[in-house]
Amino acid sequence: MRRACTLMFFMSAFILDVRTPVYAELPTGFQRTVLAEGLCQSSCLAVTADGRVFVGQVEGIIRVIENDLMLSTPLIELEAESSNEQGLCGMVLDPNFGSNGFLYVYYTTLVEERNRVSRFTVVGNTAAPATEFVVWENEPSLTTSHQGGGLAFGADGTLYISTGDDGFSGSSQLTDAYRGKVLRVHPDGSIPIDNPFLGMPGYAPELWALGLRNPYRMTFDEQAGELWIGDIGSSGGGAWEEINLGVAGANYGWNDGEGPTCFVSDCATHTPAIHQYGHLDLEYATPTLNACVILGPVYRDGSFPAEYHDSLFYGDWSGEWIRRLVLGATGDVVDDVVFDSAPGAGSIADLDVGPDGSLYCVTVGVPWCIPADAGTVYRIDWVGIPPVVLASADVTAGPDPLTVQFSSAGTEDPDSAPSPLTFAWDFGDGEASIEPAPSHVYATAGSYLARLMVSDGLHTVVSDSVAILVGDPPQILRGDCNSDSAVDIADVVSHLGLLFASTGAIGCDDACDANDDGTLDIADPILSLAALFVSGTTLPEPFPTCGYDTGLDSLGCLGPTCP
Repeated sequence: MRRACTLMFFMSAFILDVRTPVYAELPTGFQRTVLAEGLCQSSCLAVTADGRVFVGQVEGIIRVIENDLMLSTPLIELEAESSNEQGLCGMVLDPNFGSNGFLYVYYTTLVEERNRVSRFTVVGNTAAPATEFVVWENEPSLTTSHQGGGLAFGADGTLYISTGDDGFSGSSQLTDAYRGKVLRVHPDGSIPIDNPFLGMPGYAPELWALGLRNPYRMTFDEQAGELWIGDIGSSGGGAWEEINLGVAGANYGWNDGEGPTCFVSDCATHTPAIHQYGHLDLEYATPTLNACVILGPVYRDGSFPAEYHDSLFYGDWSGEWIRRLVLGATGDVVDDVVFDSAPGAGSIADLDVGPDGSLYCVTVGVPWCIPADAGTVYRIDWVGIPPVVLASADVTAGPDPLTVQFSSAGTEDPDSAPSPLTFAWDFGDGEASIEPAPSHVYATAGSYLARLMVSDGLHTVVSDSVAILVGDPPQILRGDCNSDSAVDIADVVSHLGLLFASTGAIGCDDACDANDDGTLDIADPILSLAALFVSGTTLPEPFPTCGYDTGLDSLGCLGPTCP
């Protein structure tokens, strides 16, 4: 019978702290797209070469996102025990998934409650439970804590499996037990002949490395041929989260020590972490004194800018942030940079790079997160930084014909991608140019608005308009003197009445600030009247019976009396 969704804990205590969590928005040029939300305890994901996303939920359901939409029918529903930290914890695609359809899943069985790695065959968007092939399984669980769940394929096709200490810390140092270890097997479960402890009395043949507490996520960097292991630390302020470089036969020290702290007389024989952060470190602050490192992929060549290449992405479930370790040529850590944080990042449970070079993330979705979190799958894409566009002209007014030298000086492409800038000028008179700094002749008197459009191949940005006035300044007529119903000053006066929210049309007495009361009236936007009267041409000549207004003051304001 399918069990109801239950809570899962990686952190055994929640001690509130008044510190402010680390905060940073996604860097400029990146965009988050939510693919699915409102999931119940989503725990892991895998992205196929054709862009589908498989999303695992703790209770044993694997869902499919295709073309950015979650399908209503699950890929498969496993009978999984989902108490506390048990359940469907991890999955990985076979290196030849495109041809064989093999998907490997780490989950806790409902019967006997033991952790198991099984292979299922995916056909289309379904995987029949009957295709299950058990690759490896542990002894029945001792507790519901620290179950591990990391899976990764090495360059030689062997499968790495990370297991937690099952709530008994001393088991990590027991060489004949699977708990608190990294195991290495062939995809069919057989033992590689070059495993470091193979044939040694008292050692499990699958054993590849030991001394881990709860290595929930691993990743294999094919370019460097290196395995990276994220080991979740213990609870409380004095604890440490570790990122370890995988070394065959290594002992990472738990429970003799954690991070830089040694609990015994000597920890010199233990392999130290490549990177570690303490629960009390303000740089990695979380809303509680706990933390939960979630290891992601090493980002090599992809759609992200070059500065993000050679970065090991990792998150923290409790801290709700994503960071990246910048790796040097020898695998050393050059820098550690915040990439994203709450509320956007969410309670990270898994990260993967898709074939499009985007970063795919899944959050857990449990109500006790601070703040409460909803299970969400999202993608982070590099969309680039739009160009900065500036347009100017050497002259903006003069008699016709008027020659104007336009300029795009100051226009720039901050990220120089994805393509060289292209220019498109619209001079406002029906003419155009694709030159960065064209010269243009306005042959006919009138008022024009020139604009520059610049594209970097992805974004198109339009400049502010450059107003060009050609010919003598237009004369403003007082009213509809010949009663021809043409648009003239009388109409604008009426429009201003509505614009100024008065009870009716503004009379001629109010057309100018004749009484010097400081109010905004028709005289103030004198230049805009030309645009209101006509579109790109000068005002018509006055009719003989009307004539120019002799009452215009030095500001071009109308006199206080009607004609």
